[in-house]
Amino acid sequence: MANYRAKAKWASLAKVEAQKISERTRAGMARAKAQGKRISRPTLSLKLKQQIAERIAAGAVLGARSLHPRRHGADYHDKKRADAHDKHRPKDGS
Repeated sequence: MANYRAKAKWASLAKVEAQKISERTRAGMARAKAQGKRISRPTLSLKLKQQIAERIAAGAVLGARSLHPRRHGADYHDKKRADAHDKHRPKDGS
């Protein structure tokens, strides 16, 4: 029973802390907005918009990984997985 009470106490403290964090975040966002700062995602560059349009026109399936300049698309990772699988396959073809 004591263990249950301790867990309930910790859960209560965690809930209060989460509420405080939420309040501080909302207050900070309101303060930034009042100062004229933009609170949203940055807009896409013209170059990236053109790349998206070209890939859509080519019939590509788009995802965040395929558009990020420093990340590889899913096809790259699928090939890497297949290569790793082949590396561990026995040489006799079985």
